[in-house]
Amino acid sequence: MSAKWIARTPPKRQVEGSNPSGPACIYMLFIPQLDYNCKMETQLVALTPYENFLFALKAKESKRQYPHRLDKFLTYMEFQGSIEEKCQKLYDFSENNLFFSNILFA
Repeated sequence: MSAKWIARTPPKRQVEGSNPSGPACIYMLFIPQLDYNCKMETQLVALTPYENFLFALKAKESKRQYPHRLDKFLTYMEFQGSIEEKCQKLYDFSENNLFFSNILFA
C-alpha cells in the first residue's frame, strides 16, 4: 500500500518581521493507493513456553520475581537444564499427561 500527499502552496504573502504570515505548504488531502494484486505474506512466529510466560507478565515487580519462582518450581519438579529447557520439558510433559495438564493449567 502506498499513498500520496497532495500539497497546495498558498499564494505568496509578505513576511512581517521574523514571523511569516502563513505556512509554506498546506497538506490538503491524503489519498491511499491500494494495490489489489499485492499478496500479503504473513509469518507466524511461535513463541517458546518460557517466552509466553515472560510475555504474560505485565508488572515490573512480577517480571523481576516470577522467573526466579518459576525456576524454583521447575527444579522442584526435577527438570534439568536452563530455564528455557525446563519450561519446554514441562510443556512436553503436560502434553503427554492430560491429568497433569488439567491440574496444572486449570
